[in-house]
Amino acid sequence: MKSFILLLFFTFFIPFAWSQSIGHVEEVTIQNSFDKVTIQIYAGQAELKVEELFEYLKAALNTDNTADLNEQLKSNMTQLFIQEDEIQLTGIESKTNYTTATNWIDDWKKTNVKIVSMERIDSELKSSYWIYKYRLVYQINGKQKEKKMTVQVYFKPQSKAFGKTRRTVWDLKIGSVIFQ
Repeated sequence: MKSFILLLFFTFFIPFAWSQSIGHVEEVTIQNSFDKVTIQIYAGQAELKVEELFEYLKAALNTDNTADLNEQLKSNMTQLFIQEDEIQLTGIESKTNYTTATNWIDDWKKTNVKIVSMERIDSELKSSYWIYKYRLVYQINGKQKEKKMTVQVYFKPQSKAFGKTRRTVWDLKIGSVIFQ
């Protein structure tokens, strides 16, 4: 009888307990990877990433720029975004959707937009990104307009090589800029 109970134990309980422990893999999120103070610091850096993008964009919209300066500004802006196939961008005046930062930047230049101001309205933390909502004031042909803008900034761990050493580094990248 004792061997029968042991057989039942090893046949049913151990595999069940083992499968339960395998099924409970905790997702790597911002909230379970950092404390509240650190999350607030990274939220500030994420917001600065959005401001940096729009400062570069303002500079790129200057018609007095040299071609070399425009290429450097475009290069700096594209480095702020996640991989090209994951980007979601909409035109400021058109309903055109872009999947490359380069085409999105070119749309701004063709539209002849001048950015007047950008004010953050709200922010929200999700599992791997922040959503920032802004009020963007801009001019086209001397006429001032305003749109609401939603910007998604991802914060994900990536494995990077430093010589022969590999480390996990968390990186902030812009994923989308959507105008309503």
